[in-house]
Amino acid sequence: MFKQETPNHFETIVKFFIVLAISTMVFILPFFLYSRYGGMGLIMYMVMVIMLSPSIAFTYKKFIYFRKDELKNAFLDKKIQIGLTILLNLVVFITIGFNTLIQTKNLLFLYLLCYAPAFLYYRKRLVPYSSVVIASLLMSVLLLFNFCFIDNIKEEKYRYFYNESDAVIYLENENYKEYKGMRMFFLDQRIQNQGTITYVLADGILGFRVVKEYRL
Repeated sequence: MFKQETPNHFETIVKFFIVLAISTMVFILPFFLYSRYGGMGLIMYMVMVIMLSPSIAFTYKKFIYFRKDELKNAFLDKKIQIGLTILLNLVVFITIGFNTLIQTKNLLFLYLLCYAPAFLYYRKRLVPYSSVVIASLLMSVLLLFNFCFIDNIKEEKYRYFYNESDAVIYLENENYKEYKGMRMFFLDQRIQNQGTITYVLADGILGFRVVKEYRL
């Protein structure tokens, strides 16, 4: 008898996200580029498709097909669920958490607190697995809820000095010095050594202020 091949759930998930990313680029990106850049956006899209056509063809030829229940079994795998939970929390922490006026050290503490059921589950099995996933996502869900439902939007403008060594701007009169996340600029090419920044701030529904937009 032939030994049944053990399914590689990680490989299945990677393949799924590659197909998702390519499909988003092919079918959704042109509408986004057109809405933002008009006709030039469509030209940008066509150039991108031509340059990436070998990758697109390979994806739809090799990756698009999944075996029966392959995706379902992969997403039901506990290690995959925890991995995706950690990835989602990391994305929300960087994109939403840094733009929520909570001190970074306090935000980290709250995230670690939400992972307490995971520690209890893997050490002594004192809690059910479902509570591990729910609790691990709790902080991200609350941050998203607070960020999406807002009121009292206003703008604040400050002069700043940019410190390249830590990729952080320092606002005049030490404004918001306790909130490092909203002052971090890693990849924004528009940042200068000195200049002015305009924050669009709002009150989140849970009482935490958020940065909805910034303009340099």
